[in-house]
Amino acid sequence: MTKEEYNAIPTSKLVELLDARMQDYQKFVRPLAPEVRLVIRCVCNSFFVTESQLMGESRTEPVAHARFAAMAIIKSMCYSLIEVGDLFGRDHSTVIHAMKRTKELLEVDRVFRFKFESTLLEIKKTEPWQDFIPMAVMEGGDKTSMGCAATRRATRIDD
Repeated sequence: MTKEEYNAIPTSKLVELLDARMQDYQKFVRPLAPEVRLVIRCVCNSFFVTESQLMGESRTEPVAHARFAAMAIIKSMCYSLIEVGDLFGRDHSTVIHAMKRTKELLEVDRVFRFKFESTLLEIKKTEPWQDFIPMAVMEGGDKTSMGCAATRRATRIDD
């Protein structure tokens, strides 16, 4: 479409086209599952960042560390690398990096470890997740023995 053709389209028609596009887009945008919202809220509380910072583009250390923790916890809840990456608007390789960095930081950074453990405690205090221990997966535990698949099926949002 040339610039002249575009300018010849009435504004009302452009608004209609935009509305139709937005409706198509909203079919693919799904709300965050309750357990993901819980993790994001708890990470934000423990790491003192806002949700917009956590989900945004910032690469500052405090925000990056919070994002690493959130990705690691959500991944341990049996989400795939691609699903976790999509939640944060990032590639699956970024999630792999976040998992590695989280493990490294837990070993060497006492402040990060404290904030991470505070996040896990806050998640565990919440009713439906009292028996869920995401660290078991991070330390090499078997996902199936934790009943992750059943948990995911019970909380998955239907199309």
